[in-house]
Amino acid sequence: MHEAIKYAIQHQSNITIAWLDLANAYGSVRHMLMAFALAWYHVPFAFRNIIFNYYEGLSGQIDTSSWSSNIFWIAKGLFQGCTLSTDLFNISFQPILDIHTELANKYASNMMKANVRLLHPTFADDVALVTSSPTNCTASQRVFQKGLKWSRCFVLKHIKCRSLAFRRFNKRNNTKFIPRQNRRFSSYDPLLKINGHAIQYIGDDDPPLFKYVGVKIQYTFGNIHSQ
Repeated sequence: MHEAIKYAIQHQSNITIAWLDLANAYGSVRHMLMAFALAWYHVPFAFRNIIFNYYEGLSGQIDTSSWSSNIFWIAKGLFQGCTLSTDLFNISFQPILDIHTELANKYASNMMKANVRLLHPTFADDVALVTSSPTNCTASQRVFQKGLKWSRCFVLKHIKCRSLAFRRFNKRNNTKFIPRQNRRFSSYDPLLKINGHAIQYIGDDDPPLFKYVGVKIQYTFGNIHSQ
């Protein structure tokens, strides 16, 4: 992501990014979605059967000093204490990324001089949609949400999503977007929305930056460092 923004600034090419956050990502995974994904990606049946029976057989109980619940069946979710949970989440989430790739690839950001197209760089449940304009980003996001709807378990948490965009501004152009830097090629709020809710522009955060996969990204693309 750092290199994509750096490329856009160096070549003054338009870029719009939406960082998406899933609500209770690991806890939302349906066991049937996990089973489907394991079969879809050709995991051997014997292994699939062990994993599915393990998760389908899980139960729990709430126990306090004064009260205990009945034992209940845990119908969905992957436990992050399980050593397989990260791999199982990745494989369960991959069909959504495949759907998005198939239907939204035309919206990908095209770094022509680097011969790279960037659509949705993803690490576990940290997803970024990268396009050349707010219009394309909105279209890409709609396709992504279709994939989430297909899963029947994943939903976006708009309050934790973030956005950032850069473009060249010209005084003669009539646009609703406002440059946030005192220069022609500037960061701006792309005015993206999720289900009617505005996606927060990172320049409006306090402090005005966003941490993505261990890297802090400022809206001015100034000081960026890992932590």
